[in-house]
Amino acid sequence: MSWAGLGPFLSLDNIFVALALAPFCPSRAAFVRLIAWFAGVEAAAPALGAVLRVAFPQAGWTSVAPSALLLTLGFAVLGAAAIRRWRGASRVAEARARPAGVADPAWWAAGGLPTGALAVLLGLDNLVAGASLPLAEAAGCGLLSGATVLAAGLAARAAGRFAPPPVRIVAAGLLLAAAGVAGLAT
Repeated sequence: MSWAGLGPFLSLDNIFVALALAPFCPSRAAFVRLIAWFAGVEAAAPALGAVLRVAFPQAGWTSVAPSALLLTLGFAVLGAAAIRRWRGASRVAEARARPAGVADPAWWAAGGLPTGALAVLLGLDNLVAGASLPLAEAAGCGLLSGATVLAAGLAARAAGRFAPPPVRIVAAGLLLAAAGVAGLAT
């Protein structure tokens, strides 16, 4: 696969995560931090891999660990949403309800340490892929990867304004689980 096709392929997991988390950013500043983390790591990781040229073990750890986290997070968000729904919350309470703690997409979307840790974990596959490319191709691959994540985040932020909170929460859970599956495919 050429570097031009590799960039968007490697960013599939981050595209799903950007689609899931961008609607939960409470402010424009939080959205910028979220996208800076995810698109920035996606863009920089292949070039860093090309510069380091480290022989990474091919044990599959670069896709299994992040995918397991995303699958767990996706199902936690869906489970928290189902429990709130099952408890019979009123329409007003349901519209304001969010999962609590780690199962809250807004916690991951705030742009702080959890966001950065997730972005770095999801960038490991790009780091490994960049180690097998010349620097110029790795940089191009990273730029394409970062651009696709940026576009997904912008689209999700715009579309997320029209969806009611319960729909956004369920969509976030499904998208995070899909990101885990996409990570296993890469």
